[in-house]
Amino acid sequence: MIDTTLVYSYRHMPYELQESLEQDFVSLMLKWYKLSMSVGKKLGYKIAIYCDKSCEGYFEQYADEVNYVDSYYDQYWDSYKFIALEDRSDNFILIDQDVILKKPIDEFDVKVVVDQMGRDRYKLYHYGDDRIKTPKFLQRYESLGVKEIFPEFNYKDKPLIPTTGVLKFNCDKSRQDYLDVWKKLYTFTNSNGLDSGFATSIAAEFSLGCLIYNKQWSYKSLSIKDGLDFFSTYHTHYSGKKKFKPGIVNFEIKDKSLF
Repeated sequence: MIDTTLVYSYRHMPYELQESLEQDFVSLMLKWYKLSMSVGKKLGYKIAIYCDKSCEGYFEQYADEVNYVDSYYDQYWDSYKFIALEDRSDNFILIDQDVILKKPIDEFDVKVVVDQMGRDRYKLYHYGDDRIKTPKFLQRYESLGVKEIFPEFNYKDKPLIPTTGVLKFNCDKSRQDYLDVWKKLYTFTNSNGLDSGFATSIAAEFSLGCLIYNKQWSYKSLSIKDGLDFFSTYHTHYSGKKKFKPGIVNFEIKDKSLF
């Protein structure tokens, strides 16, 4: 058994979807959780999850530790993972359900370990996308006075921004700094009526990139740029629309003894 816990989070969010597609979406997401957890367990990790009660009784089949959450910074859709950052004292890795490990993640002598680092996320937050047609979103943050609460906020230097499908802190001070900024940005988002979907990612990822850049935190990216995509010897991240492609993975779990 590896002395590290893989920590997942799950929130049921039917408001994001058409009602007719909701059940199919939830069913697919749960398959991803089952697959990712089973692979992690096979590699020797302990599995934990923070979730609401919409799937009560489901995750107990696959996780060693299930933590039910009633409410926690609910305007941010990924807020439950931050409970782990606030409360846990063990050695743990935050991981998304669409991340499938290939092998155990090594210990690195750095302050923070991330899924990948690049400027793709900067472009998304700066120019918007088909879902969030909000160009110059970062300039709007600055014009609303975000630097008063987050002096490290910096988009003009185009810092590298992490994807946090995998996230591990090895420095408690850095972890607390990140958590403090995340909470401040939550209040800022609500006070200024900003789109919570986009703001969720800015608080979780763009802010971390700014902290790494401005505070010169040492970091390890588990992935490297390979053409137009990223490659990692540790994992595959089926991010965004990739996870919805039929047949992209085999969801069958052959080793039933895992559970």
